[in-house]
Parts: sequence; structure tokens; C-alpha cells
Amino acid sequence: MIGPDAYLCTAYPVEDEEYYIYKFEALANAATAHHMLLYGCDGEPLSTESIWDCPGMCKNGWSTIMFAWAKNAPPTVLHKGVALRVGKNTSIKTIVLQVHYAKIFKDSEPTDHSGLKIYTTFQNLWLEYFFWLVTGFKFHPKCHAKLSQAINTMGLIMNRQRESPMATRTVH
Repeated sequence: MIGPDAYLCTAYPVEDEEYYIYKFEALANAATAHHMLLYGCDGEPLSTESIWDCPGMCKNGWSTIMFAWAKNAPPTVLHKGVALRVGKNTSIKTIVLQVHYAKIFKDSEPTDHSGLKIYTTFQNLWLEYFFWLVTGFKFHPKCHAKLSQAINTMGLIMNRQRESPMATRTVH
């Protein structure tokens, strides 16, 4: 029996190739999976098991949230020509999916197959930058110099390999 508030993880190595992720599609239902988080690790996953109980995702402790799903949200498609870069020549060598189950599963219930379909390409696309937004701070369109200055002032570092999604703004 799986108890309430179980967090289960599975990992997929991506270190051999460079991938550009442009779409995420949850293969889950909110009646079964409360929410899912996709993490990027700069090395190996915390466990070598195919599925493990996971308060932790990455062996060395560094991880970044790449995607989140909840409440039967529709697929997320990044802007045309924009993608998240993972794998070879990036700091993300493994992706880990964490599924949070908020209900109790009895042994007599069917096995859950919740997951995440990730659409990738090998084509070099614009990279999506993620920023933590501070309350009251606004991004104004077509003010790239001010945007860069504001980010430096706020102490945020623009880094292609370490994205932390909260809200997005594409920078061209």
C-alpha cells in the first residue's frame, strides 16, 4: 500500500546528446497524481532504482525545477522556436520526474502509470530564460537594456544551464 503524501521519482539520463525541450504533456489525472515536478540534475540521480521514494532527486544535491504540472493542466508548449536545452554541453545531465500522490493506494487498486511526455528536437532553438519575479517588478516589452540592468540590479544571474521556472519571459 502506498500511503498519503508519497513522492515517487524516476530518472532519465541525457548526458550523451544535446536535446531542446519544447513541449511538456502530462500523462496523468489529478484524481490520482496530485502534482508532478520535472527536475534537472547536473550529474547522476539520487538512486539507481527505476522508481524510488524521493525527498531528494540528485546525487550531489544540485537540482533545478524545469517544469511543474497540477490540476489536469493542459500541455505546455513553449513559444515557437524556443526550447530548454539539456544534455551534453549543459549542466543538466539527468532529468528526474517526481510524482506526488496525495491519496492512499490500496494493494487491490490498479498500478498507476502517471508520467510526462517530453517533446524534444536536436535543432538549435532560442533558449527560454526563467526569472524569479519579485513582487511589484514588471518586465516592459522592448526594453532589453533596462531588462538586463534590472536583472543585474536584482542580483539574478542569467545562465542558460540553470533555469528555475516561476514565470517566463522570452528574451530575443
